[in-house]
Amino acid sequence: MQNTEPAMNATPGRGTKNLQLGMSTFDIQRALGKPDVAKTYSDEIWWSYFELGIDCGFSRTDKTLIALNFFRDGVDGHKQATIVTEDGLSPGTPKPVVLQRRGLPAESDGGWTDRLGNWHRSWVKYSSGIAFEFGHDNKADVMTIYPASQ
Repeated sequence: MQNTEPAMNATPGRGTKNLQLGMSTFDIQRALGKPDVAKTYSDEIWWSYFELGIDCGFSRTDKTLIALNFFRDGVDGHKQATIVTEDGLSPGTPKPVVLQRRGLPAESDGGWTDRLGNWHRSWVKYSSGIAFEFGHDNKADVMTIYPASQ
């Protein structure tokens, strides 16, 4: 089921109007509410908001927002994120469209299956602060906003 809320505008390297990279966990919780799931890793904390189609990644040291993941409907238990970039890209955009509008990525990798049979998405990453992970159908499963490279 598609989310019918108006789409937020995403700016690579910055975030959205209400979700800016560098915000504190307190600020994000005030904007989005309590997360559905919170996971702590060695150097990051991730909060998942399944109904919104958003994951928020924080630095474990200072608890500031370092990445925003926006999901395609049904990916990793999320609903469709209502998000679009200034060049019209969002979760679900076909890979050829991403490459045509953003150009050659700074980094990329093809999809692959590991020795245990787990499939890993192909991805492209741009120095402007945006990345995409693609599903088997070559459409963006995840769109990530992160700090732009210096």
